[in-house]
This record gives sequence, C-alpha cells and structure tokens, in this order.
Amino acid sequence: MPRRVGLSISFLSRNDEILVSRKSPPPLLEVIDSGEGRDYSWLQAAVEIAFIFLLFFILAGSPPPGVGESHYLPKAKHYWDPSWCRGDLFLDSADAHLTFYWCFGWVTQYCSLTTTAWIGRGVTWLLLAAAWQRLSVALVPQRLMSILTAGLMMIFLRWFHMAGEWMVGGVEAKSFAYVFFLLSLECLVRRRWTGAWLWMGAAAAFHVLIGGWGCVLIGGVWLLERNQPDSPSLLRMMPAVLGGFVLSLPGLIPAILLNKGVDPEIAREATTAYVFERLPHHLVFHRFEHLYMARQLALLIAWAALAWHQRHDVRLRALHLFVLGAVLMGAVGAAIDQSLLWQRELAARLLRYYWFRLSDSMLAIGVALAIAAELSRREKSQPGLTAAVMTLAMLAVGIDLSYAMWSRSELRVPGAFLQPKPTQTSPLEDPHAAPTQPELSPQQMFAEWQRVCDWIERETPAQAGFLTPRRQQTFHWYAQRREAVNWKDVPQDAAGLMRWKAAMEELYPRATFVRDLAAHSDDELVRLARKYNATYIVLDRARAERGLKLPRIYPTFPGENQAYEVYFVPPLAAAKEGAAQ
Repeated sequence: MPRRVGLSISFLSRNDEILVSRKSPPPLLEVIDSGEGRDYSWLQAAVEIAFIFLLFFILAGSPPPGVGESHYLPKAKHYWDPSWCRGDLFLDSADAHLTFYWCFGWVTQYCSLTTTAWIGRGVTWLLLAAAWQRLSVALVPQRLMSILTAGLMMIFLRWFHMAGEWMVGGVEAKSFAYVFFLLSLECLVRRRWTGAWLWMGAAAAFHVLIGGWGCVLIGGVWLLERNQPDSPSLLRMMPAVLGGFVLSLPGLIPAILLNKGVDPEIAREATTAYVFERLPHHLVFHRFEHLYMARQLALLIAWAALAWHQRHDVRLRALHLFVLGAVLMGAVGAAIDQSLLWQRELAARLLRYYWFRLSDSMLAIGVALAIAAELSRREKSQPGLTAAVMTLAMLAVGIDLSYAMWSRSELRVPGAFLQPKPTQTSPLEDPHAAPTQPELSPQQMFAEWQRVCDWIERETPAQAGFLTPRRQQTFHWYAQRREAVNWKDVPQDAAGLMRWKAAMEELYPRATFVRDLAAHSDDELVRLARKYNATYIVLDRARAERGLKLPRIYPTFPGENQAYEVYFVPPLAAAKEGAAQ
C-alpha cells in the first residue's frame, strides 16, 4: 500500500527561501502550500480560480455597458478608428489611457462594443481571479480558502466603500491595473521586493494613480521594514525601483502631457471644475454621504482590531503596513479637504489625486485576508468558534451572491443606462403636477432608448451630429453617432474639460433636468444645434412637456416609441430659403 504523504511547514528566513519538511498528513484546512507555491498543485489552483471567476461573474455580470465601459470602450474604438464619430468633443479629446487602448482597444475593430465588453470582462475577471488566488494562498495557504476571501473582499468593497472604488466590474483601464496591483501585493507579502516594484510599475502603466500610489505605499513598507533580515538595502533594491519606473512610463507620460501648453489659469479652472463639479463623490471628503463614512469607519475599526491581534505574524505584517499606508492616505485627503474649505483652487489641485481610492480597496482586502488568517490561526485552539465564524462568513457570501442574482433578475438593465437616472423625478418638479406622459419603468425606457438608437444608426449619416437627452450617457454605444456632450464623458485634459464644461452649461441648464431639451425655445435649440454642428435633436418625451416645432422624423408612426423623438435641424441655407419662399 502506498504511503500517504502530508506537509508540515517550517519557515526559515533566508531572503525568500522557505524549507519544507514532509511528515504526517494534514487535516482538511491544514496548510498545503509552502509559501512558494511548489506544493499547491496546478489543479487545486485552477479549481479555486474557476470558482473565484464564477463568483466575480455573478456579482459583476450585469449587461454591458457598465458605468465605466460606456466611457472607456467608445474612446478606445475612436482611438483605433478616428473616423468613427469624428468631431465628437469627448472622443476627439486627449487620450489619457494609452496603454489600455494599445493592449485592448484594438478588439473594438473586430467586435461590437457589447462583445468587446464581454471579452474584456472575461479576460480581466480571470486574471483578477488568478491574482487574488495567489495573494490569498501566500497569506492563508489552505484548501478553498481563497474562494471565501474573494467573496468577503467583494462584500466589503461593495457595501463598505466610502469614495465609490471598485475592483471587479466592467472592463476599463483600472480593471487591468488591479491585476498587476494584486500580483505586486503577493510579491510584497512574500518579501519579493523586485517583483513587487515591477508589478506595481506595470499597474501604473494602465492606471497611473493606482500604480503610482501603490509604489508610494511599497516604499513606505520598505522604510518600516528595512532593518528586517529579509529586506534588501536601498542600493540593492534600486534596479527594481528603476525597472518599475520604466514600466510605468506608458501611463505616466500621457498623464504629464495632458495639459502641456495650456494656460495656467485654464488649468486651474479645469481642475476646480473636475474636483468640485464633476467628481466630488470620489474626491471631496465633505461631500461624501455620512452613511458611507460611518460604514467605512466600522470596517476600519474591524481592520485595526485584527491587525493588532496579528501584529506578531510575520506573514501579515507587510499587508497590514500597506493597509495602514492606504488609510493614512485617506486621512491626508480628509485633512486637506477640511483645512482648505475656503480655498477651492488650492484644495482642487491637491484633491484631484484620489486620496481615498486605495483606502477603499485596501481596507476590503486587508479585512478579508485578516479574517481568513485569524480563522486559520484559531482552527486548532478554538475549533468551535472557528467553525461558527466560518459558517457565518460563508453565509454572508451566499447572501450577497443571492441578492446580486435576485436584483439582476428584477432589473436586467445596463448600469450605464441607469446611472443618469432616466426615470427619476427631478426635485425641481412640482410633486402635485400631473405627469405630461405616462410613467415608464426603467425596462420600458431602456427598450425605447434602444429602439431610437437603432433607428438612428440605420437611418442617419455616419458622420451626423446630435443633441441628446440630458439623462443619458450611452448614445455612442447604441447609436454609433457623435453627440455634442454628455455628463459622463468628461475629457481628461484641461482644454477639453473646459470645452465640456461650457457645453454642459449652455446645453443643459438647470431647467433641462425637468423638461429635457424642450426647456429651450425652438429658436434657441436651432442656434445650439448649429453651434455644435448637430443636424438632429433627440428629445426625451417622457420628461419634456412639449414637442418641438421642427421637422419630426421619428417616430415614423403612432406608438413606435413612447419615450423619444428625433427632429431634423435644417441647414442654415435651407432655413433661409424656406423663409424666403
């Protein structure tokens, strides 16, 4: 009879080497990985990665486009085919994420935007699952534990964020950046400093802020750990630092060049608009919802308690120091915000760097892995408590998955369509006034939006320009035509951002939240259409109180569309000729 062989781990610090001795067989949750991965079979890893991928699919698999996909993928398509929607304010603006366009944007030339989104999601979810499995096993090398930690991480990130950060969702630049970010963290906790710097540099190539802040935090961990026997000297580590810097250049250089040659006053105005008008929900601490602050404070307290109990665990020390750095970054952001409440320009210049991005993600990562490590540590000494907490953790993940599936089955509408709240009643409206049109559900509004966009794609010239409803951000995606401006698609360069701001203020004043574009007079709409080189106007009749006294070309028959109408704006010469006749 063949002899059964198990693993018992003995850790000897000698740079990154770990010696393994083979003794008695392990129980179900005993350590099965040496820390180097040699004894964790590829089949075990593949099974866990497959389950993590499935978990990501269930939690993030809403129909495309996601809220970021409607922004990133049309820009990527236009980058590879500048003739597509040529003349669009956003699509023609400076390209801030060249690495993403180079590595993935070319897919848009062979597939539809929706197919491209699914391909990108599949690739990034699989890579994120593999990277997470490696990080989890590096800290808690137990069978199937990486699946539980992934589920916990998603719970904490989905329900305890403060500034709206996410890791697993639609495909965009940061989806790839977080793959390299997690691989860098794995190297860091294994004390592989070279890999940590190089992977984080690759993350910065895709998203300069995620990778850049990650490099800062790696440097902070090294400063606190530099006297440990497994920490290299600065001189010995310098080639890796320089290598990471070189890898980051494809993301860093475009970001630096965005405002090259722009007047400093314009750059200051653009930064202020970007921070305080367009993205305060991500960047400005005093604009965050108090509930969001409270729930992240609860997560912070949980992490602090776990980190204190695990302060002597060599494996977790680097992770907790990294989380501490991310939390301190968030505290700095809050301090900047509170100390510069009356100095908006200076506050904007500092707050634009997303101080709260990594505190959102790292607290979720840190607590998920710390809980798993604590369960592993107490498994033998407190088996009853460990089993109870493990059951609660699995139940929480199951409830989160069930809720995600139920909510998606109730409302199978893309997030990018829902984000501008197309069916929400405006606070400016009279709550006692009778609606001008029958109320439509989000599903009905989405179906009507697809119908009008399909008609536009079939029946209008490829280079036609449009004025579009205020409460939408997917016109590029569905109609494949250029538009004057929309709220979501803000350019990243200062000059483009100021053009965007001027267009938004002129086309969508406050009254358009109530009456859509019909808040303008017909003459004013014609003037605006000609100014922005638009020959068509799409009107949201579910919100507008009136039709326009312009040639209506859609719907073509009664009942064809309950929510949207398309009007033709005659060229100036044709209008003068008609007036003369």
